[in-house]
Amino acid sequence: TNIIIQLSPPPSNCPTSLSPSVPRYIAIYRFGSVVFFNVTTKEASRILEQIKKHAVDPIAVGFERREHFEMALQPQLETATGKITADRATVRELDMNTVGVVSNIMGQTVALDWHNDTVDELLANFSKINSSVERTGDFTQKENLFQVVARNNTLFIDMVGKLGIKDRSDTAWHLSQYESLHEGMRKEFDLD
Repeated sequence: TNIIIQLSPPPSNCPTSLSPSVPRYIAIYRFGSVVFFNVTTKEASRILEQIKKHAVDPIAVGFERREHFEMALQPQLETATGKITADRATVRELDMNTVGVVSNIMGQTVALDWHNDTVDELLANFSKINSSVERTGDFTQKENLFQVVARNNTLFIDMVGKLGIKDRSDTAWHLSQYESLHEGMRKEFDLD
């Protein structure tokens, strides 16, 4: 289950550069990603610690993957979305639908970065097994191969099933004004 929460404005006594009128959101994804919008680093760390208390097998502090992406608001845009780059998207407004589209892509991107280490490890293991068979002509690592194949299958299931890499955004599907944001970000982050 994924959830997006609109946070209350920061307390008036909180020293922050955020205006109380700026909408603040947090998106939490079942595959482990958490995406913050207009939340200070200190507050994000505090919230993340609270989330980890309820997580299964949370990532240790200091080992989290982080990505910074700027949302530039331009209310005068004729369309819902303006220019999209690797570190910035220009949008007309920051509403729940925009947050849903952007946070899904950002959450998937960070999760894929996390899985990339596993992919590198699996490739190294496959290479070692292949080299051994090529050198000796004998296959003696049957148990190791089964473990590597099982781990590969688990990774594939996680990427397609849990991350929803092949899924289309419900928001972009039902509300065409968000389609260009969704497709532009997927293209920019090589998720196609």
